Amino acid sequence: MKPYYDRSNLERIPELMQLAPQAAASFLTFEKDVFHATNAIPLKMKS
Repeated sequence: MKPYYDRSNLERIPELMQLAPQAAASFLTFEKDVFHATNAIPLKMKS
């Protein structure tokens, strides 16, 4: 099965973070809160 996203797009993340630093910071805070800190989403659903 072909992945939904192309892994080469991950190389663009630093560029996107520079272009929109406030949006990137907000997203990273959200990701940390939802996926890492609170365990709000079960491990099975995260993958």
